[in-house]
Amino acid sequence: MKTFMSYFIALTIFFGLSLANNSQAKEDNIQKYEVKMKTSAFSEMCKNRIETEMKEQKGVLDVYLDLSEQTLTVSYDYQTIKGSNLKDIVENMGYECSIIEDKASNDTSKPNTSHNLN
Repeated sequence: MKTFMSYFIALTIFFGLSLANNSQAKEDNIQKYEVKMKTSAFSEMCKNRIETEMKEQKGVLDVYLDLSEQTLTVSYDYQTIKGSNLKDIVENMGYECSIIEDKASNDTSKPNTSHNLN
């Protein structure tokens, strides 16, 4: 019985460490960028709705809507979703939205996704 418990504990520790390493590897591959958008949101209900919907989007890492400034700040994985897609999501929810700053657009280290047709 002691041998079984020893093997069980060893396997539990092994799998726990494996999962932790896998999680860290995924975080290392994320290209984190931030987009700031001006919105027409004005109430706590708007804030909750937008933040909840944005957090459900694949690639969104963090969301904060400052109601006093009506500014939505979204941190996201550039490899998964783009700032313009996030703007479209807010607009499809019925809010006016314009991008103030998209750090992915200004960052020269991001992959070049433009295609020259000449």
